[in-house]
Amino acid sequence: MEDLKSAGIELVINKKDWAAWARDMEEFNFQMTWAAWSMGVFKDPEGMWSSKEAQRKGGSNITGFMDPVVDELIETQKKIFTVNERNEIYRKIDPIIYQAYPYVLLWNINYVRLLYWNKFGTPTTVLSKYGDERSAYWYWWLDQDSVADLHDAMGKKSFLPQKGPVVLFDNM
Repeated sequence: MEDLKSAGIELVINKKDWAAWARDMEEFNFQMTWAAWSMGVFKDPEGMWSSKEAQRKGGSNITGFMDPVVDELIETQKKIFTVNERNEIYRKIDPIIYQAYPYVLLWNINYVRLLYWNKFGTPTTVLSKYGDERSAYWYWWLDQDSVADLHDAMGKKSFLPQKGPVVLFDNM
């Protein structure tokens, strides 16, 4: 904060609950916010980057981004059903958006950290390839042998052996 102040920038952080944040987002009542987005397996840039979405309350184009070239590319990609060809169009869209700086990009890790009581059975892939840590709700199960091992280790104040290898989807 002191570095900002010395540069003549005043930063005011307003902490809000989800409902208040969402309301402000819908009304475009913010100068800067933090938001995280993800994309499905098949990309569709229209919601986030189309000019017609820029003023729609409750939409995903929260920055109000508008660019006629991007709009034209978005319309073009709608008529293409080959994934590689669509990806080529997205590669044309990306630098246009990047040059406009609608977002300050944050660093992300390319892995998931999990902390849990070691009482579950898991598939060999642990999580879904295209989901996130929430896929554990559907893929994991309560394993009675692991529950017994956990209780035994807690009673003895000892460690459980590590289960399973590291899963790297790119190597599968």
